Amino acid sequence: MGASWLAVDTLIRETEKLSEFPHAEALPSVARARDLVAETAMVVSLAGLSDDPQAESDAQLLLARARVAVLDAQTAVRRAAEAVDASRAGRARAQQLMAEARALRARDRSRAVLQQASVVTRVATVQVTALMRIPSTLVR
Repeated sequence: MGASWLAVDTLIRETEKLSEFPHAEALPSVARARDLVAETAMVVSLAGLSDDPQAESDAQLLLARARVAVLDAQTAVRRAAEAVDASRAGRARAQQLMAEARALRARDRSRAVLQQASVVTRVATVQVTALMRIPSTLVR
């Protein structure tokens, strides 16, 4: 059972590495792997103490299941990390597009203000010529 305990120890370390991923406990496969590795560690330890061939056989079977559970959890963590990366890239792209849209809108607004100001200026600078009658009393 010494070889089995080394395998359990390796699975424990791998499970601890999986727990380093933020929100790993939210992934059901990580929780399942953690629980199965803990149960396997206990069964392997008891089987090593008992010298019962059936207990050793059960421990080997449980060890195989724990390996599969850890591999499943590693896949889930890898996919979650990829999803986080994709989400961050998408969020960055969306923020960039929103900033560009705001800049275009601001430029469009300033252009509209300039156009309104030029219309007002044109109206104000129009020269008006008018004929006025000057009363004869004022003219000497």
